[in-house]
Amino acid sequence: MNMSAAIPTLTPAELSVARLILKGMTAREIAVATRKSASNVSTVKGHIRKKLGLGPEEDLREALLAATKKQDDT
Repeated sequence: MNMSAAIPTLTPAELSVARLILKGMTAREIAVATRKSASNVSTVKGHIRKKLGLGPEEDLREALLAATKKQDDT
C-alpha cells in the first residue's frame, strides 16, 4: 500500500499520521508514537480530512482504507 501515491497531496507528517490511523491507533496513541501533542495530532487529522473532502460525520480511517484500496486496484 503506497499511501503517498494514493493521496499525493499529503505532507510527510500527514502521511505518518495517516499510516498510524490505518493501524487503528487512537489520537493519543499517535501522539505518543510521534512525540507530538494530542492537539497537534488532532490538527493534522483535520488537515487530512480536509484534503480528502470529508464531512464531520465521515470516518477518516474508512476513507483512508478506501483511498489506498483504490490505489492498489489500479
